[in-house]
Amino acid sequence: MRVCTTVFGYAGGQRIIDRHLPVWKSVSDEVILVYPEDSPNRGHGVRHFPTGRSNKYGEECLKRQLAGMRHSLSVDADYYVFVEYDAFLLARPIARSGVQANVFPNRDPRYRGPGYFHFPWIFDAATLRRFAEGASIEPQENGFVDRWLQCQVTNLGIEVHNLRALREGFSRNTLRTRGQRRFAVELARRGGYAFHGIKDAALLRKLLAARKVQR
Repeated sequence: MRVCTTVFGYAGGQRIIDRHLPVWKSVSDEVILVYPEDSPNRGHGVRHFPTGRSNKYGEECLKRQLAGMRHSLSVDADYYVFVEYDAFLLARPIARSGVQANVFPNRDPRYRGPGYFHFPWIFDAATLRRFAEGASIEPQENGFVDRWLQCQVTNLGIEVHNLRALREGFSRNTLRTRGQRRFAVELARRGGYAFHGIKDAALLRKLLAARKVQR
């Protein structure tokens, strides 16, 4: 299994990128850093793809997201993993067709999609090619990439595997509370491997240690 991991970052996330880069490399054959041209990242031993202007959400953000996903196909891989700078896999993906992600239900009537996808996002090669050919930036879902992806996947009829429901992943924008952090570490100990919202070194160390002694 050849794996390409594409990381979406910006200059303000550099410290976390430095911390997570060895993790991404450990489960990937290639790593690509995607970042705004006016907010660059650094990283040795990886590919770089600067594109667009810096923003947290909106049309430009979606354009950068889609451009980065399409650019990833320049790397020959069986599976493509997409993460923000504070997300990672602790193991190579489980072989499944379609899209794998930490999926949450939509309870906000302002948005069209049935839910939203937190990172990591995992695509097999055939699904990513299908997505790259058929996806657009409409509907924009107010420029939120997690909601935009759900709409695109739904419109294209792509199969979805919810890593949260499978007890393989856990995500929050930031894991802040003791309960969230304890849950994440225990999940890693039980074999969970797809995490998002990890912004501090102490929690990363605990997750890595738990993964080594998983039951």
